[in-house]
Amino acid sequence: MKNYIAIALVIILSMCALYAMSGFFGYPTPPHKIKIDLSKSGNVYETMIKIREEDLYHFQFRFITKRYKEDKGIDRDKVMKFTGALHTDGTMIPVKLSIYKLSGNKKERIIDGIYNTSGINAAMAYALIRRIEVDRLDKGIYQIRLETLEDFEFLVGREAYLSIRQWKTK
Repeated sequence: MKNYIAIALVIILSMCALYAMSGFFGYPTPPHKIKIDLSKSGNVYETMIKIREEDLYHFQFRFITKRYKEDKGIDRDKVMKFTGALHTDGTMIPVKLSIYKLSGNKKERIIDGIYNTSGINAAMAYALIRRIEVDRLDKGIYQIRLETLEDFEFLVGREAYLSIRQWKTK
């Protein structure tokens, strides 16, 4: 009897994993992040998200740094020389951000522009955050597309993410 329960459990868990990988559970919701490479011009990143609550949403870069206890802040200082410190200018990184709302066969452009990002808007123990854009999004499914527009040798091999987060205003 115990063997049958174990086998049934394995089958159920396997089916759940397959459904999850196939998108059965739907699109990710914010907070959501995708790994990006900002070192080379022409890189394109796309993701789909589901917005469940109308609100403001941040589109940000997260530059990953070593924690202070790992190297006494040396890595973080190097990244800050490139990005700029909190609320100060640093190296400008131009990107093209396009956001489309999908509804049936309809694709509505919400944002389609070039952003010259600079500075740091926030810092965490392991990351420096640079805002690209904040926009109000209604409930629905969205396609997000980010394209890098310039090469940056400093960012070769540097871990970075496009992060999409809700800015709770209610």
